[in-house]
Amino acid sequence: MATAAQEIRPPRTNNRKRVLMTGTLVSADGNQRVRIHDISATGAHVSSDGSMKAKVDVLLKKLPVSAAAWVAWTEDKSAGLKFYRELAEDELASIFRRD
Repeated sequence: MATAAQEIRPPRTNNRKRVLMTGTLVSADGNQRVRIHDISATGAHVSSDGSMKAKVDVLLKKLPVSAAAWVAWTEDKSAGLKFYRELAEDELASIFRRD
């Protein structure tokens, strides 16, 4: 079931890169491993095996980047994250680098 936030999702203005990678979502409820389905400089779509709450602050960690975010919406085991600050181009690129 979708939250009320789903009804007011603003249209995406940034290009999101479709990916399938894992990261860690840190919240007041603890850490949980998430799958990142797409990501842009302004947000990400993630899912997990556990439930996620909407309208809470989180930290998405995908080394070498950590991004503070707001959970804008949740639906089943998926969530849309809105980053508090736009990721710089080099930060976003570093997520995809394999050193």
